[in-house]
Amino acid sequence: MSQFLSEKDKPILRIRCPVHGFIRFSENEEKFINHPLFQRLRNIKQLALACYVYPGALHSRFEHSLGVMELVTQAFDSLYRNYGKILEKSFSSVYGFKKQTVPKVRQLVRLVALLHDIGHTPFSHAGEILAPDAKHENISIYAIKNRLKKLLNETYWEGIEEWIVKFIDDPQKELPPQFSILKQLISSHMDFDRTDYLIRDSFYCGVDYGRFDYKRLLESLAIKQDNDKIDIAIDKGGWHVFEALILARYQMNTQVYYHRIRRIYDYYIKEYLKIIKNEFSIDRILDNDDITILNRMRTDAEKSDNKLLKNYAYRITNRKHHKLILEVGDHADANDLRKVKKVFDNIKSQYKDIDFILDDGSGSIYKLFVAGDQELDNDLFIVEKNSDISNRLTGKSRIISIIPKAFRVFRIFADTRVC
Repeated sequence: MSQFLSEKDKPILRIRCPVHGFIRFSENEEKFINHPLFQRLRNIKQLALACYVYPGALHSRFEHSLGVMELVTQAFDSLYRNYGKILEKSFSSVYGFKKQTVPKVRQLVRLVALLHDIGHTPFSHAGEILAPDAKHENISIYAIKNRLKKLLNETYWEGIEEWIVKFIDDPQKELPPQFSILKQLISSHMDFDRTDYLIRDSFYCGVDYGRFDYKRLLESLAIKQDNDKIDIAIDKGGWHVFEALILARYQMNTQVYYHRIRRIYDYYIKEYLKIIKNEFSIDRILDNDDITILNRMRTDAEKSDNKLLKNYAYRITNRKHHKLILEVGDHADANDLRKVKKVFDNIKSQYKDIDFILDDGSGSIYKLFVAGDQELDNDLFIVEKNSDISNRLTGKSRIISIIPKAFRVFRIFADTRVC
C-alpha cells in the first residue's frame, strides 16, 4: 500500500533546515507553505525579543512549524514500522478513514503539525494578549476555518479542516479515542512540538541546555493499548532519553525562557499591546507580524500622545530596560511571594520617584504522576516489546521524581536611570 494519497502528495520538494537537514514536502503541501498566512510566520520570531539577550535567537515560527512537521512524521513512521497492524486496525475504525487509512492519517498529522502555529500573534507568546482568551490556538482555528478551508478541502478531502481543528483545539473533546496517540505526538508530555523548539531554541541561542538525543527518542516510541484508546509510550530500552528531555525543559525554562532580560521585554510587549488591543480583530492580527508592530512602536516612541504607550515603545525600540535589583527563585513559594511583596511595597513608598516592577514568573516542566501526588496526573508508561508488561515511568525514574514539576521566580526591577 502506498503511503501517499496521490502523486502530488509525494515529498519531491525539499528545504534545508540547520537543525534537521533536508525537510521534504509535497507539491500539495507547498500550496500551504507558500500561502501568505504561513509565509507571515517568517516574520514572527520564535522567542520574541530573546535576541536582546541571545543575538542569534532570530529564528521564526516558520522554520519551527516545518521542523514539527518533520519530527511528527518521523515519529509516526517509527510507530508504524513497529506497530503498523495495530495502528491501521485502530485508525480504519474511525468514520471516513476506512479506505486509504495510512495515507490519510499520515497526511492529516503532517498538516496538523504544519499549521498548528498558523495563528500565532506578533512576538509569539509575549503577544498572546491580543488573542481571544489569550490563546494563539483560537486564532489558528479561525484561520483554518475561514481562510484555509476551501484550499484544504479542494487539495485533500471534504471536511479535512474539521479534523485539523479538532487536533489543535485543546480540550480534545471531539477526537475519537483511536486518534489520541496522534494528538499526543503534537501535544503531550512527550510531543514533537516541544522537541523541536527545545533543540532549535538551544541551537539559535547558542546554549546546550535544550539538547538531548531526540533521535533515540524517535526510535524508542512505543504504544500502550487500552480497548479503543492507544496512548504513546516508551520502549524499555529508551526511557533514559525521556529523562534527558525533562531535564532539557527544566534548564531551558529557567535559563533561557525566563531569563530576566527576556522577561522584562515580554512585560513591555504585553503592556504596550494591552493599550492598543481594542484595535485588533482576529483578521487584523493575521495581517500583522513582528515587523509591522515594531514599525508602529518606532513611531509611537517618538510621536505618541499616550505617555505609557510612548514609554513602552521607547524602551523596546531603544533597548532601555529596567534593571534587576532583587531575585528569588527558581523554587519560590507563597512565603517567598509575601516577603518579596513586602520589600516591593516598602521600596515603592520610600522611593516614590523611581518606577519599580514586580515580576511573578512561573512555568510548568511536566505533568506526570509521581509518588506523593494527591491527584492522579498524566501517565507515561515503559513497555516491553512482545509483552503485556508495562510500568509507570515515574515509578522507575529517580531523576524525574527529583526534577520539580514546576518552577516559580520572583523579581523586582527598577528604572535605575533616575536613581
